[in-house]
Amino acid sequence: MYTHLNLVYLATDIVFSDEDRADEVALYDQLESSGLMQQIIGLLPEKMYNNILSFVDEEVKKIEAYNKTSAAVISALIEDLPKNAEAAKKIVESFDPEKYAAVINFAEAANGGRDIKTNEPKKPIVIKK
Repeated sequence: MYTHLNLVYLATDIVFSDEDRADEVALYDQLESSGLMQQIIGLLPEKMYNNILSFVDEEVKKIEAYNKTSAAVISALIEDLPKNAEAAKKIVESFDPEKYAAVINFAEAANGGRDIKTNEPKKPIVIKK
């Protein structure tokens, strides 16, 4: 769809408004249903059209292969790191140990007084003098 739309944009003098281009799926559907898309594509030299499709296909394959590499994973990690660090900072800054302890105490009480991690009865704390 996008390949054909871009061919229409580049190979014709048709002027599309920003509003037309805002919903390219609807624009493509209109061009396709009116038959205009096939007329325009049909006017392109077959060799050129096939070369363009081959080029686009190869580029898509390269992008898909890159996205599966460790370089892409590392790049995504580096891009996401500042956002994740900022979110972690906000969590740490808003952490209230008293509220956390209250939640743990509630969970243990709801669990019949058993440890919420092990589900074993809690052992009383013995303080030696």
